[in-house]
Amino acid sequence: MPARHSLFALMTVVTCLGLVLCLTVPAAADMTAPQLLDQGKAQLEAGELDAAKTTLSRIDPIQLTKDQRLQLQQALQMVRDKQRTANAPTPPTPVAEESSTPAPAPAKPAAEKPKPEPKPEPVAKPAPKPDPKPAPAPKVVEKPENTTVITEPTVDGEPAKVEAPKAEAPKMEKPKAEEPKVEVTKAQKPKAPKADKPKAEAKPAETVAEAPAAPEPSNGEMLLQQAAKLRTQQLVAEADEAAKQGQYNRASQLYNQALSISPDNAEAGKGLETVRALLGRDTGTNLVEDYANVVKLRGEQAKARYDEAMAQARQSLAAGNPNESLDAVSLAKAIIDTNRQYLSEAEYARMSKAAGDFTAQVQTQAEQARMREKLEGERQVKAEQIKRRMRAEEERDRKVQELLHRANDLRRELNYEEALDVLNQLLFLDKHNVAAQAMQEMINDAIVYRNTRDLQRKRELLRSQQSVDNNEAALPYTELIQYPPDWPQLTATRLQALGEAGADSEVNRRIMEKLKQPIPVTFDGNRLENVIEYLRNVTGVDFFVNWRALEGAGIEPGTTVTLQLASVPGDKALQLILDQVGGDLVPLGYTVDDGVVTISTQENLGKNTVFQTYDIRDLVVQAPSFDTAPDFDLTAISRGRGSGGGGGSQQTNLFQDSNDETAGVSRGELIQQIMQLIRDTVDPDSWRTNGGLVSSMSELNGSLIVNTTSENHRKIISLLAQLRESRALQINVEARFLLVDQNYLDEVGVDMDITITDPGGDLTPISILTESFNVADRQNTNLTGSFGSPDTGSSPADGTFSRGLSVSGGFMNDIQVDLLIRATQANRRSTQLTAPRVTFFNGQRAYVLVATQLSYISDLDPVVGTRSAAFDPEISVVSSGVILDIEGTVSADRRYVTLTARPSLARVIRLRQLTVLGTTVDNTGDDDTGGSVGIPDSATGLIEAPELELTTVRTTVSVPDKGTLLLGGQRLFADVEIEAGVPVLSKIPVINRLFTNRSTVKDERTLLILIKPTILIQSEKENELFPGLNQSSKLFGGTGS
Repeated sequence: MPARHSLFALMTVVTCLGLVLCLTVPAAADMTAPQLLDQGKAQLEAGELDAAKTTLSRIDPIQLTKDQRLQLQQALQMVRDKQRTANAPTPPTPVAEESSTPAPAPAKPAAEKPKPEPKPEPVAKPAPKPDPKPAPAPKVVEKPENTTVITEPTVDGEPAKVEAPKAEAPKMEKPKAEEPKVEVTKAQKPKAPKADKPKAEAKPAETVAEAPAAPEPSNGEMLLQQAAKLRTQQLVAEADEAAKQGQYNRASQLYNQALSISPDNAEAGKGLETVRALLGRDTGTNLVEDYANVVKLRGEQAKARYDEAMAQARQSLAAGNPNESLDAVSLAKAIIDTNRQYLSEAEYARMSKAAGDFTAQVQTQAEQARMREKLEGERQVKAEQIKRRMRAEEERDRKVQELLHRANDLRRELNYEEALDVLNQLLFLDKHNVAAQAMQEMINDAIVYRNTRDLQRKRELLRSQQSVDNNEAALPYTELIQYPPDWPQLTATRLQALGEAGADSEVNRRIMEKLKQPIPVTFDGNRLENVIEYLRNVTGVDFFVNWRALEGAGIEPGTTVTLQLASVPGDKALQLILDQVGGDLVPLGYTVDDGVVTISTQENLGKNTVFQTYDIRDLVVQAPSFDTAPDFDLTAISRGRGSGGGGGSQQTNLFQDSNDETAGVSRGELIQQIMQLIRDTVDPDSWRTNGGLVSSMSELNGSLIVNTTSENHRKIISLLAQLRESRALQINVEARFLLVDQNYLDEVGVDMDITITDPGGDLTPISILTESFNVADRQNTNLTGSFGSPDTGSSPADGTFSRGLSVSGGFMNDIQVDLLIRATQANRRSTQLTAPRVTFFNGQRAYVLVATQLSYISDLDPVVGTRSAAFDPEISVVSSGVILDIEGTVSADRRYVTLTARPSLARVIRLRQLTVLGTTVDNTGDDDTGGSVGIPDSATGLIEAPELELTTVRTTVSVPDKGTLLLGGQRLFADVEIEAGVPVLSKIPVINRLFTNRSTVKDERTLLILIKPTILIQSEKENELFPGLNQSSKLFGGTGS
């Protein structure tokens, strides 16, 4: 009876606790799965293991994310590990979850029902359908299956097998604790391969049924299935624990929750039947009898599960899976340890010893298997390393060959630099590659050869180009101005730069061009707005009328315009219209800005000012007048002769400059003059210096900085362009000294001498001599080049004659005859042209000198010494050549040139040598009285006197452009005719030739000094060579282009 009362009291307490748990569960159920997870982790950190396990077990994994399910797994595993550590001497608490299926005797058949199930369920062996992939399966399963806890779900509905890995914690605690944290997410993968193995025959149908389905679902579905299974196992474990503690109501609820997730879970179904039996819902048996039946049933169940686990261990060991065998042994040991109170001591000792002995056997074989696996793994690693090394070498060889072929192809294409880059890549892979090294040396040699060849070719090309340049430089151009072939491109480039820094923009220049086109104007009382529209349509220019400003001045769009013009430029027509509309009271104007013609009052336009710079340095450069041309006059030379040892000087200095060349207006004064000219001519009232309020101007380094309106800027550009155009006039003057000589000689002479001798007689030799031969000799006309001049023929005194024909002979006998015949006829015509040319600015004086300077001894200075006398010569210089000293001015109409010409032509005829005698007295003798006596000493020297032929003209003339004027000249004529002979005999025909001599000399010399000026206007020349080019230049403010 006391025992019955105690049992009744215990059942009452258990029932109350169950009711309490039933009341608390709905409260927890109100929380979401993530909230329960956070609460369970907080309880775990606080050390409340039971509470944490209870909270975590209530979580539905389906409601969690993948990461949260992983956290749930890890948290549950940590709870179990800590509970195993805390309860090491006794069966761990988790085992209670597996063995919490106490059922009374009537429930025993229910416990026996699962036993026949494994036999037919192995028919599920077709699960090895994934056998087509057997190779990867063992690798994936082998690693986690030995240690991971996730193998628990592969066991069938028997509660003990779910916690088998946990029960082996005393022996395999480290691997079991490590793997769940690392491999937990991969648990679903090992399950399918386990079903493929033959060992899976003894496994329950639940695992076998899941195995074939593993490869089919996706990763997400597999995770959900795994989570559902884990949740079911957790609920069954908690229900078993509650039943063990007598909390049958709570256990019933947990079993129902497990069945709601997995309706086919046999373990939950058996547990629910047992709990219901204990609660008396199915039978009305006595509680004490029920408890005894439960104890007996639990003992039999423990033995059955133990035998099954040991059988599974033996099968795994026989199949060569020691790790699975150890897991099964550990599961068997955990079963008897957990259900020890339901076993006798003898049974427990026998089964425990059998499990221990088998464990030792399995461990020995496992160690051996591990060693074999280690050796096999090392062998496989080495084999894999060898394979990788061979593959790497093969890949490297393939890459080397590919690079070698690529480099060779590039070499054939003469792309040596890229070939070297490829070879460098190759040698980086294989630095000892002989072929690459040889090719690299060959390519380097080829590069050197190619560069040398290219340099030689370039040198020859430059030499050839230099020769071409020399030949081009030797071209005798006849044009006064020679423009380069690319002058249009050069002009466009330079003027574009000018437009950016000193003129209107391109769009404004185009608008101005359009406005300059002539248009017909016929307005008879037309409205102003219609007139503007007409101009817009005719010229194609955009007009903007500032009606607000015009209306403020009293000018309306309806103001009438009357103007009749046949053809007038558009800008002029527009200005006339504005003058008519505005009148004298309201001056109107227009400006072109960004391609738009803006019409408004002058006052309004004056408010829009623009800064602009103008380079005027070319306008302030003064052309000097070179008025120090040398003189060829010998008198000037003698006046300029210096004295002193070593030489003198003369006035004909080719390099001296006049002191007056730089005289005149200073640069600053010229700039001020230009600035004042702009203020006086361009809108004078607008300048601030004149009292205006709009325009201002300053100068800096030869540039004018002007701030004024756009219209005034255009006027300034036009003014400066006109100044440049007038300054750009140049004059080319050519002076020609034309010397025409004509010389004639006709000479015939006979000299016959007869001598009669009387050998042995009394008569002296009788000589008959013709003396007229010398009388009729050629005469000198004193004209240069005359045949009678001594320098053109030999003198008769020297015995040689420059004759056309000379015949001489003699007869030696009693009558001696000497005969000399000479006959010469000569005619010479010569023309000499000396034409100096010089180009200079309009109004400038310049000269050109082409001369040869000849030095001579002009004087001797005596030098006296002891018993010596000498002369120190003075050296002077005389020039022979031509000087053109010219000054010219172009007429206003640019048709005539006024020239002040000073041409000179000089020629040194000869240098005459004069002897100079000097006498000195040397006091070296003694007289009778003992005094000194002077001994005279003499010295001689030579001085030279040049003979100069000089032609000079000084005059001022007016010559038309490109005309030729005879500036001066001289004409010389000489005619000398001599006939000499013997009277009477010289008149007898035929015989007179023997007694007559004749000579005729005629000389003519004509000197003409001609001058030809040419006005050089750059715009005309440009328009001649490049038609239309100067129009665009004028828009930029150019001088003629």
